Amino acid sequence: MTRDLKCMMLLSGMWQGVPTFQMIPVTEDCPYLEVVFMPRDRVLAVISKVKEERLQMVARLDTKGYQIPIKGQKDDKGNQAYEAQRITINTYHDYYVLTPPEIEQFIETFAINADKYPFRQLLEMAFKQPQVAPKMSTEDSTLKADVVSETKEENTVDFAQAKKELDETPADNTSA
Repeated sequence: MTRDLKCMMLLSGMWQGVPTFQMIPVTEDCPYLEVVFMPRDRVLAVISKVKEERLQMVARLDTKGYQIPIKGQKDDKGNQAYEAQRITINTYHDYYVLTPPEIEQFIETFAINADKYPFRQLLEMAFKQPQVAPKMSTEDSTLKADVVSETKEENTVDFAQAKKELDETPADNTSA
């Protein structure tokens, strides 16, 4: 028995004001909620249906919904410091596909319209530009951008081989 993994459709989109592509599920059994290519970061972000708990720092709010200032304390930039709390949130697990060959394999494996949609042109445009890699600043919890000169193509995954292995495994027909 072979499993057809083509369960998503490629669509045009915008990401941070830059033209890009995204993928949306077209079948109920698709394992992903959304896929977006982020051109400035050169990353294909894949959001799965698998939920996980994550710890997240968030601002502590008063009864009116305002951040609670810490009296007499300033942050590293001299601005008012605010109380924060760590909470557990349920979120979807995400994956990041980094290299052009892996991105192409992922799209060809899961997109029903990969042969008709011009995603390779957008990939080529993105990988010709210097890569902008976001870095988290510990000072104010905002994203900063640094230019990265090269992309390493290590730890590549062969999606064709993974699909072949999936096809060879028996389907699980049990219901949860």
